[in-house]
Amino acid sequence: MKIVYIHGFLSSPNSQKGQILKSFLENSEDEFLAPNFPDTPQEAYDCLDAYFANLYNLNDDIAIVGSSMGGFFATAMQVKYGFKIAVFNPCVHPQDYLPTLVGPQYNPYTKNSFIIDESMLDFLAKIDEHNKSFDADKTFVFLQDQDETLDYTKALYFYQGAKIKLVKGGCHAYDNFKDELALVMKFFKAK
Repeated sequence: MKIVYIHGFLSSPNSQKGQILKSFLENSEDEFLAPNFPDTPQEAYDCLDAYFANLYNLNDDIAIVGSSMGGFFATAMQVKYGFKIAVFNPCVHPQDYLPTLVGPQYNPYTKNSFIIDESMLDFLAKIDEHNKSFDADKTFVFLQDQDETLDYTKALYFYQGAKIKLVKGGCHAYDNFKDELALVMKFFKAK
């Protein structure tokens, strides 16, 4: 199985969670993949769409782990291609959060400077609407109620019907991420 990690906003494939997942999969038959994609929303979506279209056409067994904004994009790819996903403190309704980020941005992982502008919010709202048709049976949501960046209750409501694990405490980065990976893989491999 190919396990694809989609990182969050202002992050990279080399983020801590990406490296933890890569290490976890090293001695398994599963392959770790972590695409690099642009920081701006539409370019990120288009790049990920092309990436997953290619994997999908190979008829590979694919599952996605997404974190924060990566959870948003993982959901979008699931709606389009039908993959199983496990999302950690996923961003829902990113158009509600990004207005505070309109303007110049800098990704410390990639050293990339870019601009978030108002038009990007409309694009995110469109994908957010599209994501409402996610497949609950193929979705596992991991939330921590002390997420200091996102309101976990929005994800709790949005992903109704999906398998959800809500943990007391924690933070946006998701404390004890590694401890959840056996559960994630069990979910991915279940028929």
